[in-house]
Amino acid sequence: MLGFLFLTNNPQSSQESLQTAQTPLWAVLTITALGTWGTAIGWSAVYFLAEKQFGLTSAQNAWLGLVGGVGYTLVCLASSRLTSLLGRVGLSHRLILMLTLCLMGITSGFPPLVGEPWALWFFMATFVPLQGLLWPITESFLSGGRRGRRLRHATGGFNISWSVAAVLAMWFVAATIEIDPDWSFYSLAVAQVLMLLVIAIGFPLDPAPHLDDHEPKNGDRADHDRERRLLLSFRGLNLLSYIMIAALSPLLPALMGRLGLEGGAKPLVNSAWMITRVIVFTAMQFWHGWHGRWRTVIWSFACIVAGICVAFLSPSITVMVLGLATFGVGAGGVSCAAIYYAMEVGSAEVDAGGKHEAITGLGYTIGPLLARLIAPDAPPVDGKPVELK
Repeated sequence: MLGFLFLTNNPQSSQESLQTAQTPLWAVLTITALGTWGTAIGWSAVYFLAEKQFGLTSAQNAWLGLVGGVGYTLVCLASSRLTSLLGRVGLSHRLILMLTLCLMGITSGFPPLVGEPWALWFFMATFVPLQGLLWPITESFLSGGRRGRRLRHATGGFNISWSVAAVLAMWFVAATIEIDPDWSFYSLAVAQVLMLLVIAIGFPLDPAPHLDDHEPKNGDRADHDRERRLLLSFRGLNLLSYIMIAALSPLLPALMGRLGLEGGAKPLVNSAWMITRVIVFTAMQFWHGWHGRWRTVIWSFACIVAGICVAFLSPSITVMVLGLATFGVGAGGVSCAAIYYAMEVGSAEVDAGGKHEAITGLGYTIGPLLARLIAPDAPPVDGKPVELK
């Protein structure tokens, strides 16, 4: 395997002409979909698997999320320096990405093979932080050589690709959790192998250089300044959205159990916000009226706050679904705008994606801390979910 990886890194290979070529969009979107399979299970479905397979409480789930969030944030912040350091010793971005996937594939097998709770903690402390390298590098391949309308088209496809994959991953967990929870972890290993094949076939050695030129438009400087302000605003909202969902996710198994849900129905209901996020991503892919508009900040913020409050305080599953769906609308608008402005105003370098993803990691660090303040410490009694305080 290592010999294969280093062979694909050989500058004298048949892909030498692609060293700085624009990465084919099909290849990036395929990697995005497969990578999100792991992200959905590692960030969202893992709490249902932890409750079902290892008997973790909401409080323990919150600590589990904190472990992943801290590790992911630190790796994201270090991703640019790390890739630069490895580049100095001859490793291309493509090879770094492939080595990362190999490690992720190995660590994903620990929970089912070991079968002990510590293996799940090890998974969160390794697999999730390694994604802090996966996503910044992938996003640098996405944005390299693209600008303006082409970049909006590419980031739109990127958003649709990963959001659809997240829904499918949650449905997979819902369908298999009662049969064998281990299937979810084994599926991660399969996804990493498929990603290695796609990268070897379709990725150049390094991302194409960032394009500094803007599309011609009136008041170019004023537009650029507005885009920078919008970037800051959407980064703040992106942080808020991930704090909210990261605080709610560890508690959802217990909240849903209190409302009468069991087994596979829980991750199925959780996918409600992911579904509406897909709808928003699709709409924003084909309608560009959101671009450069402050109204997107307003409606997305309103949906995030209203949706999360309704979901948390819901007296029934129907109301919870409506709350999660509303949150998904806001999260979709924020995430779509945040990644676009990060790539447009930032650069194609790993640093741009690293900063964007670090916001996600920070949200997934603060969120579990909030969840821990209200999560119960008592374990399930007679197999029944513990109600929240």
